[in-house]
Amino acid sequence: KGKRAMIYTATGWAGTQKYAASWAGDTGGGEKTVACLLNLGLSGHSNVCTDMSGSTKEEIHYGCLQPLTTGFSWHMYNQPWFKGKEMLDLYRFYVRLRYRLLPYIYSMAHEASRTGTPMMRAMSLMWQNDVRADACLHQYMLGDFLLVSVFDEKVYLPEGSWIDYWTGRTIQGPAEIQADVPADRGGCLFIRTGAIIPQQEVCDFISGTPEKLIWEIFPQGASSFVLREDDGVTLKYRDGDVAETHILCEENSGETKITISPRKGSYDGMPKERVHELLVHRDRAPSRVSGGTWKYDEEKKIVIVSGIAEQKMPSTVELFA
Repeated sequence: KGKRAMIYTATGWAGTQKYAASWAGDTGGGEKTVACLLNLGLSGHSNVCTDMSGSTKEEIHYGCLQPLTTGFSWHMYNQPWFKGKEMLDLYRFYVRLRYRLLPYIYSMAHEASRTGTPMMRAMSLMWQNDVRADACLHQYMLGDFLLVSVFDEKVYLPEGSWIDYWTGRTIQGPAEIQADVPADRGGCLFIRTGAIIPQQEVCDFISGTPEKLIWEIFPQGASSFVLREDDGVTLKYRDGDVAETHILCEENSGETKITISPRKGSYDGMPKERVHELLVHRDRAPSRVSGGTWKYDEEKKIVIVSGIAEQKMPSTVELFA
């Protein structure tokens, strides 16, 4: 019928990664499956996941920050509304976080399809010259910019600057640090500085691609991102029915310039119009901003720039020192 099939398997031979989503089997999920999923990634499998029972905060953190998320709820009353208010609230938070991140995750899925680089990446794959990365069995990169740590009291941050997504604290790597997890979270989440993370508004289900995109940006030097979108249903992406949006962030001496290029390419059902919003992390408010309506959130240390309509020419927003 020209539509994508969903093949979900725990076993297979060489080449299975081309056709299937790979599941860690009847393990119940948890700590022992992390190395399994990382090994699958090193073997060419990108669409990987494990069971998420939702019985602990750590399992929810881990389960919602995988390439695929599978609720282990077909028996034993594992649905989140049976777990009590605290766990239900935590589950709701992480599911909403995942739904916001879907444009980022889907772009990483395109990258995996094109290059073979998995969405869930072992630290030893990303930092091949750092021997300390070889021992990291409870953390991984989810795409280019998100470092997820699970079921461990320590986190290893490789070379570069890293931002604790829960607290906003910046840490210079390489460094091994104590996992400082807030009471209402299930694990650590760090952002690689220079990150550009496309997001959408929270929704109850996926129906096409959003008209509004939200770009969360952590400026450092020059960095870029390519958002890739398609119809999400058919195999036409193989024939080039894909739209790409390129974004560039350049930071220098406290001033930040962000350039959003218009979409290139098309696919069935693509929104005719698009509007952008920027969430730019910054220690203090800029003196002025050109290219959109803005405000500064002092508590979160974020400049919010809204009302950026897509044009035929690149859209430029500048934040001045």
